[in-house]
Amino acid sequence: MKNSTRPGRDFIAVILANRNPTWRKGDKKLDIVRGERPGIYRGSFYLDDYQEKRVAITMRGRREQILVHIPGQTAPVSFNKVDGQRPSD
Repeated sequence: MKNSTRPGRDFIAVILANRNPTWRKGDKKLDIVRGERPGIYRGSFYLDDYQEKRVAITMRGRREQILVHIPGQTAPVSFNKVDGQRPSD
């Protein structure tokens, strides 16, 4: 969702539902800022131990899927749109 209440942040991603007991509904998972090109973003991703990782973020399929590329991991973390809503920019 759009959230620019802090300098250098355009959006945040929050947990809507999760099977992992570390996270509760409404917890912030990502701080996101627009990148150098459309569809490219940068941000901070919070791991299960709440450690912050600087990440690159891309959109797929008309913004229906958000891919978070975490340094040191071979596959990105994927988030998908919920209830027919698409992420807005």
